[in-house]
Amino acid sequence: MFINCLVFFFIYAFLGWCVEVSFVAITRGKVVNRGFLNGPVCPIYGVGMVGILYALEPLKDNAIVLFIGGVVICSVLELFTGWILDKIFRMRWWDYSENRFNIGGYICLEFSIKWGLGSMIMVNMIHPMIYGVVSKIPLMVIYALLVIFAIAFIIDIIVTVKEIVGFKKSLGQLEKIADGLKDIGDQLKDVVGNSAITVSEKTEEGKEKLAEATAESRVKIAEATANSKEKIAEATASSREKIAEATASSREKIAEATVNSREKIASAYETSIVELKIQKLEMEAKYAAMLLKAQKLGKRQVKAFPKLRVSGSTVSVRERLTDFGNKLSKK
Repeated sequence: MFINCLVFFFIYAFLGWCVEVSFVAITRGKVVNRGFLNGPVCPIYGVGMVGILYALEPLKDNAIVLFIGGVVICSVLELFTGWILDKIFRMRWWDYSENRFNIGGYICLEFSIKWGLGSMIMVNMIHPMIYGVVSKIPLMVIYALLVIFAIAFIIDIIVTVKEIVGFKKSLGQLEKIADGLKDIGDQLKDVVGNSAITVSEKTEEGKEKLAEATAESRVKIAEATANSKEKIAEATASSREKIAEATASSREKIAEATVNSREKIASAYETSIVELKIQKLEMEAKYAAMLLKAQKLGKRQVKAFPKLRVSGSTVSVRERLTDFGNKLSKK
């Protein structure tokens, strides 16, 4: 019985893959290697069909039970498999979110009914023919084929999981680099803005000091004028000279301080800008390299039309990689 399970698992996993490829070719006009694995198999079809055969074949004469059983078995399997793949890899190989009466996008009423009808066709029409062919194959040949298929199947699972994990890791690194580039952009904005504010504040401070020095000089003139009207001309001349000297001295000091401040600000500004630009260029190079790696790793996932879970919604792998590429072109 176990041998028969394996035989029919591989047969129906392959036939399921054929159905998926044909469905996509008809509905989307593209020939695509569908399914979770790289090889021409969709394990969910193999598991589902084996379950239907051993649970419902004894009841195949009762069409209603066969239909309902097919709906239940296939829907539960599809729901469980979709949920597991989504939770482990954060990816969806099918999504019924846009179909009516769906549960989490994993199953929907329309396809559940199709699975029920398909189960009736498979049990009553297709399986008897396949069973007739398999029963004529020598047992040793079946054993040999099963060993080959099982080894290839296990290797395919290992390679596929490794590819998906690597792809998801690359996407995560792209997210971090994109956030880093955004932070650098914000820092550049802050450096430019704060430098402009500092220069403006220093200029205003110089103006205030100059105004204070001028006011003090005017007070001295008033005092000198009040104390000695007779010597007003002499005092005025002397005061004016002192005012001029004091004002000139103040202006020179203020100008010198302002120049020094501007030079320091400009130096710090240029240093910060250069460092941030270097960091930005380095991160852009990493971003481009990671994007290329993600595109290579995700080539299989792009063709298989899975969707990614991003911020609570689903987007296709192709859309996600395109979004990363657009972000890089805008940097």
